[in-house]
Amino acid sequence: MRQKTRTLLLAGILASLVISNSKLINAADLETTDQENVDIEIENENPETEIILEQNFLYEEAESADDVGNNIVSGKCGENVEYELNLSTGAMRIYGSGAMDDYGWTDNYGMIRAPWIREEYDSGIISIKVEEGVTHIGNYAFYSGYSNKYCENVQSAEIAGTVETIGEDAFAFCNKLTLIKGAEGIKSIGKEAFSATSLTDFPWSDSLERIEDSAFSSNDFVEILMPSKVQLIGGKAFSNCKYLKVLSTSDNCEIKSNAFELCNALENVTIGSGCKIRGGTFRECSLLKNIFIGEGSTCISDANKDYTVGGIFKNCTSLQTILLPDSWRFYDDENGEETGAYILQFEGCTQLKDIRFQDTNNRYKVIDSVVFSKDGSTLIYYPLVLKAMEYEISDNVTKIGAFAFHDNENIENVFIPSSVKEIKTRAFGSCTKLKNVIIPEGMEELGIGIFSYCKNLNAVVIPPSVNKIDRNYKSSTATFGDAGLKVVYGEKDSYAQEFAGQTGYKFENTIYCSFDENGGNTNEKKKTVIYNDKYHKLPTPTRTGYKFLGWYTEKEAGEKIESDTIVSAKASHILYAHWEKEYLKGDVNDDGTVNILDLRIVLRNICGKVELTKQQIIIADVVMDGVIDIQDLRLELRFVCGKIQEL
Repeated sequence: MRQKTRTLLLAGILASLVISNSKLINAADLETTDQENVDIEIENENPETEIILEQNFLYEEAESADDVGNNIVSGKCGENVEYELNLSTGAMRIYGSGAMDDYGWTDNYGMIRAPWIREEYDSGIISIKVEEGVTHIGNYAFYSGYSNKYCENVQSAEIAGTVETIGEDAFAFCNKLTLIKGAEGIKSIGKEAFSATSLTDFPWSDSLERIEDSAFSSNDFVEILMPSKVQLIGGKAFSNCKYLKVLSTSDNCEIKSNAFELCNALENVTIGSGCKIRGGTFRECSLLKNIFIGEGSTCISDANKDYTVGGIFKNCTSLQTILLPDSWRFYDDENGEETGAYILQFEGCTQLKDIRFQDTNNRYKVIDSVVFSKDGSTLIYYPLVLKAMEYEISDNVTKIGAFAFHDNENIENVFIPSSVKEIKTRAFGSCTKLKNVIIPEGMEELGIGIFSYCKNLNAVVIPPSVNKIDRNYKSSTATFGDAGLKVVYGEKDSYAQEFAGQTGYKFENTIYCSFDENGGNTNEKKKTVIYNDKYHKLPTPTRTGYKFLGWYTEKEAGEKIESDTIVSAKASHILYAHWEKEYLKGDVNDDGTVNILDLRIVLRNICGKVELTKQQIIIADVVMDGVIDIQDLRLELRFVCGKIQEL
């Protein structure tokens, strides 16, 4: 074959030379020249050149086989596979036994186009029938990406049950392809095999095991119910399927990165049990509302192979309900397993309010939509949908997880209790409305990006216990990287003061507000406040026999201070409790009980024997009609005799 090809090629070259030079070459010269060229070619021979030469010869054979009357084109497309194309009807047959040849998208670097991808055939193929006996459809066999010129009119393909594999880009960009029939024996569908076609359905066979990267990207599916044996759904396999609404996958399936990204009509998803899901899988599925993930399924990462690590549900802005298995992770889990794939998994999920877990769950619990560890010691995820401007973390929380409040655009104040000893990476990163933060005593370290990109952060109070803050200072990975921080509060000669000096933040002494209970009792003796911020939550003291009236700036009189009062003092100060004595109705003699002695005083007053004080009149007027008379006496007597339970 190669010698025949060389002879044909050289004959063509010599004929061109004769014409272009307008001179005759005798037979002896021709024979000598032919031998010299053969010798040169043998010397410069390489496999890529041979493949291209053989392909050119196949073209010549195909042309010689044309039936001009019937307009039939035929030839080989595999060792034992042939094709027949009727240019009048646009019908193509692929028949024989075994695999079709694999082709390339260009006639360079050893790749060759399919023999029917030619100018003279243009876009004449309308239907394709791959007959019994054929086992493989070649790479780029009907690729319509050559300037969208060839195979652009293919509308349907019938694939025999003997076909087990479809090569990469086999039907890519055949944007009029709407129907695939048969294909009941398919095991593997190659990369971009049906990318940018117009399929609304596919005959998913029970034998199907692998769907490679971008195999069905940009198609017109409405519903996909994966058969049970599918083991792999490749990266971007169904990306940008803009009409897809319902998806259900098989069990034990690996779903690679961005597999269903940009499916903007997708609403409901069910992921099987034991699946491995990679980052970005549902990125930008803006109408996705409900997703249910089977038991044993996890999200995994492989930074060297994935398109994206993390952000599995990124910008699913309509997502409301998600059911997660016990095997699921959040970025902060510390169990020795890789959790990078879970980073920012709900970024941009502004409507997610119903996070559920399987009944077998022993890892998490949800309180008011906030996800905690099962024992409540770690705050794991605070959903973006929560609109509260303030949030008080409960006293049994000891750790705030990585990215727990990240990207929340509503929260202005978070109250961190003294029980918290650890705040993980970027826990409050990009909380753009967060204003002031008081770090509780007992914290020792502030790590990477905890308050990064908090553009409105004004002040932070750093207690003496803190002895380490991310040393990048104002870089993007620093604790306060790219934040709007202006003032650092701390103790004199503390690490906080050193930190402020090194980073250029203004340093102020910590402002303490102490509480004088004034005869009462409270467990909170003082709290840290920030100048020009609210006092926020104030303690409520107790005192037997007295009603608490509030906190005041003076022991007597003074300005009343409430939770929303702005702190005007720039230094530590004291607030005083004010009280009002509480009286028992009917207890005229103020001995703590209502008895016959009180009745006697009321009777003597009615008879004009004694005068009552203003306070005694209020207490004795149990009928509450403004006067002390026999009605009050009768009601008190009934109470003393046990006829009524209260006055």
